[in-house]
Amino acid sequence: MQTEKFDIVLLDLRLPGVDGMTILRSLKERWPESEVIIITGYPTLETAKEAVTLGAYDYLAKPVGPEQVIEAANAAMLHKRWALRNDADRSCQKSQESSSPEVPAGFPTNPNL
Repeated sequence: MQTEKFDIVLLDLRLPGVDGMTILRSLKERWPESEVIIITGYPTLETAKEAVTLGAYDYLAKPVGPEQVIEAANAAMLHKRWALRNDADRSCQKSQESSSPEVPAGFPTNPNL
């Protein structure tokens, strides 16, 4: 993850030698468009709030079955697609606005005239 971004990251909060929240924070700073799904065996309201505040897409408590992980991953990908589409729409709209000719003062702006 240091050099390569991922669309979806499944992240445990308790890892040997490192805190999952630290990883989440640095991952979202470096690649904010990555969707992160937290999976933890030690769920608390505090860590859930912190994870969502830091940008986690979902927070799953163990034990979690493969169906739940697949469902969360599919939802995260759908969210990512919509976000990318909205970004593309905004970019296209800005491009159109900047390329539209300005109407000189005194000229009618109604296209029916």
